[in-house]
Amino acid sequence: MWGRAVHVFVDESKRDDYILCAVTVVPSGVDEMRKRMRELCPKGSSRIHMKSVDRKTAPKIVTEVAKLNADSRLYVVKSRKLSEREARDLTLTAAAHDLVELSPELHQISVPTPTGDSRCRGSRGCARRRR
Repeated sequence: MWGRAVHVFVDESKRDDYILCAVTVVPSGVDEMRKRMRELCPKGSSRIHMKSVDRKTAPKIVTEVAKLNADSRLYVVKSRKLSEREARDLTLTAAAHDLVELSPELHQISVPTPTGDSRCRGSRGCARRRR
C-alpha cells in the first residue's frame, strides 16, 4: 500500500520496549477507518488507550483493528540504554526512511539520519515488523 498517496497515522507505546506503529491508509479509506475506530472507543471517550481497556475488551479491539484495510509497520527499540527521546527519534527516522523509500512521490523529501546506526539495527537499534 505504500507505493501511492497515503495518510500516515503514528502511535507509540512505552510499556517495556519502546514501540512505534506507523499505519498507512489510502485517502479514500480514511473516513471509513475513522468511523470504525470511533465505534471501538469506550463509551464517553474519544480515544482508545489499551492500558485502560479491560482484559475482555482488549482482544476485541485488536481483532477489529486487524480487519481494517490498512498497512502497518512496527518499529521496536529494546535497549534500556536509550532515553525515550532517543528511542522515539530512532523509530520516527526509520519510519520516515521507509515511507520515502516506498512512496515514489516522496523521494524529494530529505530525511535526517540519526547519529550512529542509520538503519536502526543492532543493540541500540530497532527491529522492524510488518503486518
